Amino acid sequence: TILYNNNTGIKEIQSYLGHSSTKTTMDIYVHLINRSNANIVGVLGEKIKI
Repeated sequence: TILYNNNTGIKEIQSYLGHSSTKTTMDIYVHLINRSNANIVGVLGEKIKI
């Protein structure tokens, strides 16, 4: 996730992690990133009353 968020290519991440396909890498890590973004939005929504 850190690598992806810092603009490392998905093929590089796939190779580093030893995944057989980029689909595996994306399925695992994009899901975590989306959940993380949802948490951030939730926290900001609670703290900043718009």
